[in-house]
Parts: sequence; C-alpha cells; structure tokens
Amino acid sequence: MVRTPTLQPEASPRELWDEIGAHRTEESLLLSSYEPLKSAAVAFLLGSPALLVEMKKAALVRIEVRQRTISRTADLALEIVSRTGKHQKAPRILDFS
Repeated sequence: MVRTPTLQPEASPRELWDEIGAHRTEESLLLSSYEPLKSAAVAFLLGSPALLVEMKKAALVRIEVRQRTISRTADLALEIVSRTGKHQKAPRILDFS
C-alpha cells in the first residue's frame, strides 16, 4: 500500500493523474478516496472534466486506461456499489490516508 496526499478529498484530479503516472509500470491500481475527488477524478480520467458523476458511499468504479498520456483515453468498464463491506485482494493500493 502506498499512502499519498494526492488522494485527499481536496486534491485535484490533475495531481492524481500525475501520481498515477508515477506508477505506470504497474499493471493495475486500486485507488481509495472520498468526495469530491472521487467524482472529479472519474470525470477527469474519462477525459470529460465537466461530466457530472454521482458517486455514492462505498461505490467502486473500474476505469481501463488505453493510453497513458495527457489525453487520458479511458473507458468506464464497471461501476459497483458494495453493500456487503467485503474486500478483495488488489494488485496495488494507493490510499489517501
């Protein structure tokens, strides 16, 4: 687990994108944060910063990034809202704490 201030709720999506870039050799990342960064980061990573995304508590979003450049070419692959509280093993975790 890597702790980073770029996942604090008041951080900017651009700062988060730079942090993601620092882990470009990882096959996948799991990010953990809160609003308002969660919604803003999803919109930013999808290349639509003006997109209004409603992220409910404990919601998970899977985004597949096809191109790791400033254009942020990505697809929204899956959105899951967990009510069970069960955790699954993740390849790499970035945490705001």
